[in-house]
Amino acid sequence: HTAPAVHDDDAPPPPPATHSGKNAVFYIGVIAAGVGLAGGTTFGLLAQSKKSNLDDECGASKICATQQAQSDLDAAKTKAYIADGFFALAGVGAVLGVIGLLTSGSSDAGLTPTSSSN
Repeated sequence: HTAPAVHDDDAPPPPPATHSGKNAVFYIGVIAAGVGLAGGTTFGLLAQSKKSNLDDECGASKICATQQAQSDLDAAKTKAYIADGFFALAGVGAVLGVIGLLTSGSSDAGLTPTSSSN
């Protein structure tokens, strides 16, 4: 007596994908916060470097002696505004990350196996 052959067609279908852990809002928030911090830091350092070079030439009044120095000062201000925007993005990303973390379901939810009586 031989056992019936088992075919892949007879195998039960794989279980449906379950929600495991964090949701998309969490990951979007973390990525946005990271990009915001990196961009804000980069542009902030560029602005600070340019401003430090112009402190002697332009003074506290921010009125520069040469047109080139005034142009450089304006560029430093623009970089500072861009840095502010990136840091705002980091803040929004952090908030989204926390919201995503708080609203993500438990990874154990819905995983209780069900048995059927035949």
